[in-house]
Amino acid sequence: VYGTDPKRVICSGLSMGGWGVNGYGITEECKGLYRAYCIIAAGPRAIGLFKPEVTKGLPVMILNGANDANLRVANSGKPLLERAGAVVTQEIIPGQGHVPST
Repeated sequence: VYGTDPKRVICSGLSMGGWGVNGYGITEECKGLYRAYCIIAAGPRAIGLFKPEVTKGLPVMILNGANDANLRVANSGKPLLERAGAVVTQEIIPGQGHVPST
């Protein structure tokens, strides 16, 4: 409708939006809708209708600052997506806090 290529749509969010990727984007209802996911300043976590198997074969980026309080959750949640078959890349930006400035 808007000239968007449906093969290039990703679900991404920063901070609370990153948690929203889990609860609203990685769900059975959204299976096949997104071609990739990006969780910034949050982490993969079983909240809402989260179904990690929806990410099977898809790229997922997890991005946090090294001083982000959510990094612990990101680190512990990463295996949920890996076990589900996602192609997970995690980037941790040295010296950055909750919302990376670089």
